[in-house]
This record gives sequence, C-alpha cells and structure tokens, in this order.
Amino acid sequence: MPAANDPLPEEPLFEDIGRGVIDDGASRGFGSGFDGGLRGSGFDGRFESSGPDGGAPDDDAGAGARRPAAFGAVREAWRDARPAFASVRFWFTVLCGLLFAIGGSMAVAAWGASDGWFASDSGGWLAPAVGVAGLFLAAALLAVVAAVLGVRWGFHSAHPYLAPVLGGVLGAGVRGLAFALPAGLLLLGYGLVVGTPAAVVPAVGVMVFEFFAFGAIGAGARACFAGTLPGGVLAWLLAAAMCVGNVVAMAMLLPGTLVDEPASVAVNVKRDSIGRYTYYECIGEPVRSETVLHSERVAWLGAMHPSVLFGTVAVGSVPVEEDLAWVLDGMQWASEGPAWDVPCLNGASSEELPTPMPLALIGWAGQLGVAAVVTVPGLLLARRRAHRG
Repeated sequence: MPAANDPLPEEPLFEDIGRGVIDDGASRGFGSGFDGGLRGSGFDGRFESSGPDGGAPDDDAGAGARRPAAFGAVREAWRDARPAFASVRFWFTVLCGLLFAIGGSMAVAAWGASDGWFASDSGGWLAPAVGVAGLFLAAALLAVVAAVLGVRWGFHSAHPYLAPVLGGVLGAGVRGLAFALPAGLLLLGYGLVVGTPAAVVPAVGVMVFEFFAFGAIGAGARACFAGTLPGGVLAWLLAAAMCVGNVVAMAMLLPGTLVDEPASVAVNVKRDSIGRYTYYECIGEPVRSETVLHSERVAWLGAMHPSVLFGTVAVGSVPVEEDLAWVLDGMQWASEGPAWDVPCLNGASSEELPTPMPLALIGWAGQLGVAAVVTVPGLLLARRRAHRG
C-alpha cells in the first residue's frame, strides 16, 4: 500500500470501441431497446421475399425501420409501393387488366349486338365496340379487375413500416390509383366517342373503392395466419365468393321467390313516365291472386358484386333513350320487390310500404362488412403473435 505522500498510480486507460464500431442504433436515434418498430404494432415479423409485381422486398427496411405516426402512414405506403412503379411486371399486370376489360367488353357487346340486345347509332363495324353498352361493360369488368388486383396487392403489401392490415390496405390503394388513372383516361376517351363521359366518374370511383375494400380483405386474410398459404386460400375464397359466387347464388335462389299473393283493388293510381306505380290506395279485402317475384329477398347478394355495384352507382349517367338505362334501373327495382309493379299486394297501399334502400348502399355496406369480418380477427391474431414473439 503506498504511503500518503506517494503519488497515486495512474488509472488504466480503455479505448472507446462502442460508438462507431458497433452500430447499436444510437446513430439513428434509438436506444439499445430498439425493436424495429414492430413490438405492439400487430406485425408478426414475417415478410415475402419480394413485393407484388416487382416492388421492393417486404423486408427491405430491415431492422432500421421506424413505425410512423398516423399522419405519415400514406407517405410510408407510397415509399413501399414506389419501387413497383418502376417495375415492368407491375405495368404488364396493369396492361393485362386493361386489355381484359376492354377486349371482354367488345366481345360481349359485339355478341349482344348480333342478337339485337344492344343498339348503337355510330354505324359500321365499330358500332358494338364504341356503343354505350360497350363502355359500361368495360367499366363493369374494370371493377372486377380492381377487386382481384386489390386482393393480390393487399395480401402482399404488409411491410415493417406499418401494421400488416393498414399496410396492405394502403399498399393496395396506392397501387390501385396507378391503375385507375390510365383506366379512367381510357374510359374518358371511350365516353367522349359514345357521348356518355358522365359514366367515367362513377367508374373510377368504384375502381378506387374496390382496391381499398378488397385490399383490406387480402391484408386481413394474411394477418389471420402466421403462414401465407392458409391466408392466401382464405383471401381468394372470399374474392371468388364476392365476384362469382354471390351472383350464382342469387340466380339459383331467385326462382324460389316466385309466389302467389292476394291483392285488393287499387284506386287513385299514379304512374311515372315508364308506367311504374308511384302512388296508389287500396280499398276492400283482397279479391284476386297475383303471382309475383320477390326479388328483394335475394337481390342483396348480387349487390356486393363489383360490376353490380358500378351499375347501381352509374344509374342516371346513361341517356334515357338507351336500352341500357332500363337495365341499370332494373337493378334497383329488383331490390324493391314487386309492390311497385303489382299494386295492393295483401291490401297494402303505397304509403304503407317501407322506403326502399338504395342497392348501391347495400353493396358498399356489404363489401365493407366482409372486409371488417376478416380484418378485425386478422388484427387481433397478428397482435397476439407479436406479443408472444
């Protein structure tokens, strides 16, 4: 032990090797407890090897990703989707979707015109292709394409910046806007040729909605499972049910709604310009039997189909002299039942009938309801997996 007057020995010197040699995250403003912004976000840490249609890989941010504030979600979704816009595969997918819708509409319109279903005043061999029916068929098919691509892009758009469902919805929506822009311009040129450019607005609006709604279905289905295979099966089963199964089920169930009902005598009858009842009163007891089709009992099934949704939203954008105007109106009439075609069923006057609900509203709500059914459990299950991890 040194004496009191002896100088103290020098303290050993240690080289600072922590900062600048080992990247502990401090250079990015994170402490040693940095977890990539995933803990508590509902994300289970599993990503695809590459993004959809040539986009950036799902794990391109690695452990340096930050979980953004709510107002930055769209910016981060754009950052995630931006590499796809430089991908040939992405634009090839967009081109295939456009060609399918335009080519399919031209084929159906030409076939319908040959049987006298559609009429056009444009003349020549281009008449079926540029007719009003062709425009609406193209827009209806584009809505289906938007739904299918929405499921695909929503399923593959989970990334470490955002919780999986939110990332999937925004990822599908951002990519969908890139699809809707050329599709809208194409429909606008089509509409200017046939004289119905007003149909372009509902067409683009429905396409954008389908990307978000079906993107939520795809993202929610993926979030429900740790593996991608069962999530993909669920997502595509739901997409098939809403794009094919619902109209098939409606067509199969519709004949079963044909029934005989008693009717009384109608007085003070008022009709619209095409002969449908708008007002009537009933007197006496039912004195006759009418065979009626209660289509309103199954019409809600078809309302969720993307093409039917577009048709119900586009009502009024077709000139009344076109046969297609009657078809679009007929979709809404089917959801109102027979009471406006056959008066005084069961002795009920027009004032006693319930106010008909717009079929478009049923379609909007139905698609959002299906999306909620799959996204809510997906969020809960993904959060549980993240906490267990």
